[in-house]
Amino acid sequence: MKCLWMLIVLASIIKLGGCLLCFENNLTPLNCKMKTITCEDHEYCFKRVGKIKKSVFTSRGCILPEICKNSVTNTFAGFPVTLKTTCCKKELCNGGKGMMVSLALGSVLLLGWFLCVNM
Repeated sequence: MKCLWMLIVLASIIKLGGCLLCFENNLTPLNCKMKTITCEDHEYCFKRVGKIKKSVFTSRGCILPEICKNSVTNTFAGFPVTLKTTCCKKELCNGGKGMMVSLALGSVLLLGWFLCVNM
């Protein structure tokens, strides 16, 4: 039980004082060109989604919270595309489907487990 509490405490403090890590990509029909970026202290992660005919296009990155509900119109290959913006405030929350675990959190949990096993 002592180990469980230690793991919970370590997991909860790993993000204190840090900036938000988000996925970033320019307007593209594919999710495979994403990289990670560190946002400024006052920014959220965003994901913009729009369609041209049957193709879905996305854009991701960091954004000011007051812009989160706005839709924007961009041009892709000469076609206008209106993108709906959604924002989130968790690590890598603007990615694809599924749950993402940060490398730092995974490392801390692994270290905590190792320490508990060897006590």
